[in-house]
Amino acid sequence: MSGPRSAIRRARRSLFASYIRRGLPRVLPYFLGALLILVIFYLAFAISHVDYVGNYLRGFGSLTGSPPFEPRMVRADQLVNPMNGRPSTVDYFLPDSPENEASLWSSVQCTGSVVNRTCLFDNLYYRKDENRFYLLLPRKGEVRSSPYYQRPVSPLIDPVIPGPYDGPVQADRIRNLTRNCSSFFMGDVHYDPIGQPFSPELMFFDDSAGLVNWLNQQPWNPMNVNGVTIYGYALYAHNVGHIMYDALYPLYVSMIRFGYGDADVNVVMKVEDRFNGKKFLCDEFWPRFGGGLYSRLNDLRRPTYRFQRVIVGSRRMAHRSFNTDTTMPGSYTFENALYMYTQRILSRYGLVDPISATKVSSAVKIDQAQNGCKGVIVDNKRFTDAERQMLESIAVESHDALGCDFTFIRWEKYTFEEQLKVFSEANVYVSGVGTGITRSHFIRPGGVVVNLGEMDRYGTPPRLQPGYKDVQFAVGSPQLMALYYPMKLLNMYGELQEEAVRNLMREAVQLVHRGFPIPRPLKDGLAPTGMSMVKYCEASPEACQDLSGQLSVEEVAENNVWCAFCTWPDFFGLDPMWRKGTSCIKEGQPLQCRLDYDLYDRFRDPNQIAFDAECHEAARPQMQRLKHELLAREADRRGVRISDLTDSEATFAMMQGSPPDCPPVYEPQQECFCLPLVW
Repeated sequence: MSGPRSAIRRARRSLFASYIRRGLPRVLPYFLGALLILVIFYLAFAISHVDYVGNYLRGFGSLTGSPPFEPRMVRADQLVNPMNGRPSTVDYFLPDSPENEASLWSSVQCTGSVVNRTCLFDNLYYRKDENRFYLLLPRKGEVRSSPYYQRPVSPLIDPVIPGPYDGPVQADRIRNLTRNCSSFFMGDVHYDPIGQPFSPELMFFDDSAGLVNWLNQQPWNPMNVNGVTIYGYALYAHNVGHIMYDALYPLYVSMIRFGYGDADVNVVMKVEDRFNGKKFLCDEFWPRFGGGLYSRLNDLRRPTYRFQRVIVGSRRMAHRSFNTDTTMPGSYTFENALYMYTQRILSRYGLVDPISATKVSSAVKIDQAQNGCKGVIVDNKRFTDAERQMLESIAVESHDALGCDFTFIRWEKYTFEEQLKVFSEANVYVSGVGTGITRSHFIRPGGVVVNLGEMDRYGTPPRLQPGYKDVQFAVGSPQLMALYYPMKLLNMYGELQEEAVRNLMREAVQLVHRGFPIPRPLKDGLAPTGMSMVKYCEASPEACQDLSGQLSVEEVAENNVWCAFCTWPDFFGLDPMWRKGTSCIKEGQPLQCRLDYDLYDRFRDPNQIAFDAECHEAARPQMQRLKHELLAREADRRGVRISDLTDSEATFAMMQGSPPDCPPVYEPQQECFCLPLVW
């Protein structure tokens, strides 16, 4: 059998060789053509992404150099984890009374954590002459709990489960139920000008006849305010940032908790009036946002009111309510409040579809500037005249230089409504810290926020230290990306450098076109100081919890209100009240806030350092000479003129030096330098 098999194998080899001799000349041109196409495609792709390839080989991540990202369709409710921060129960008081008396008796139900309660009051009474709210309760009834369904409890439908406040109605039980439901974001802190806690007077009656008799003894019959009303306290009503994010935004978080995120509501605000009744933007903005009736509490005219349903709850839910992950409260949690707040405001001003925009099932319209890129550079009181002139010049040249049309926004030249329109059409938002960057969350989904930071001047003797405060608006927007001006450049030169600003803006434009994952992973949007804070919390959840708990000043006797007022990660390790081995004087007493300083220093960015202010400012001419030397050295290395360096090359060169040798001086027994609640 071996003979035939051997013959077959020889025949096959001969046949294959014949095919090769005859067919190869015919197929070779097709093969070479296909190979040439692959080479051309590779060169076209690889050259356009050479920065990404280079960074990858050097071990660097690069958002702006990564391959194009094709966004998937995302609904609003998919931007966040629906279980993150979600309450498990609604705790409520159920009056034991006939159904036909429901419009007389007060009732209350509360949800949320013990540090930021949201409560819903039915039949809440208010007496103007006493400036006091009343809950009128029957002596019969009980406090219960039901599962949380993101809506008010329906006692006849919802199951009853064991809860922390269960039992017959008592004044203490009602107080515990509503504890930490505050009308102000700092909670019930007795600090001028915050005022007294939100604590309605409790009045108990044996039956409805007793309640009616009490009402009849009042000077006037109560004026009924039907529908749902939100009530809060507004500090600094003349400041647009405070009215939007410290007064109204926390109430919107509470609205969402009870399922009223897209409902029309009445708005009543107690306004700290420093201007003898003068009206401000808040008196136009709040009622437009609410869609129902509006009044300052101070302006109510009737002696007595009965509010059909009132939502109260602002404690630790505002911009100035520090989160250890540096997000806006309610933003990366189940409420998705910052995104929905954005959509509601835009819809109320006719800038997005009012029907679908505030629905949690609506699609997030991701914009990669397919029809052209727009950006805004927003003026900021922290900019110097030279910086402002430089930024205006960048905006003028942006179409050709950056491939994006930037507008420099001066607040005084635009109405609030005009600002919203410009912001809502932008893909890139650029500003420094403070009020200037608070509106960054209004830009189109898929957009990029550029935070230029600042060199803060603090203390006695004065120190300079880099910072990125007010990051919450970008970090808390899972539909946006955030970029930050390099901290080392702030340390070296003390002022914004044009090449670095333009380079950062160009990165932002490229990132808009290229796209990024939405929802954006939280860490991808953190500032350097925010990343240090997150790493600290990951390393020691116990230390993180202690820091977070320290901000609830009325929870623990040794907690200090000033540690809560002056909590910015940018201060940690640098400010005497947040620095190992130092303290400062507040209200006549030494103050040092609790932090695991050794642990935090392990994660503190090496560029998060402080300088003696006078020394640093005196060194700036010298640092500009160093900048020129560094640019000249880089240009010589590349064989080009300084003017031919790209912004990226110039930025890299400028960072190769060291900051001025100006260590800060910490003198003991100096007054704490902290400006609470102010931008």
